[in-house]
Amino acid sequence: MTTHTLKIWPEWFDLLIHRRKEFELRKDDRYFKEGDIIRLCEYLPDSKKYTGCVALARITFITKNAPGLMPGYVAMGILFLNLEVKHNSYQEVDL
Repeated sequence: MTTHTLKIWPEWFDLLIHRRKEFELRKDDRYFKEGDIIRLCEYLPDSKKYTGCVALARITFITKNAPGLMPGYVAMGILFLNLEVKHNSYQEVDL
């Protein structure tokens, strides 16, 4: 089992932690596998900062090459596990 750390924008993060979003679409560049953990770090793209909120989820299902899915991407079923919040922990990010 591998843990993958990924950025997630606030609007998608909110849906995930309120259990309204139980899937993730991602570029297939990390060799995701069922059973892996994804650590989704809430990220503000305009200011290029992390909020300090992190959601952990387990990958329950993966599909590739499905109709409508762009080549090189995966659709993953995920199960929300836990939420971590670190207040006042904005971090500058160099891109």
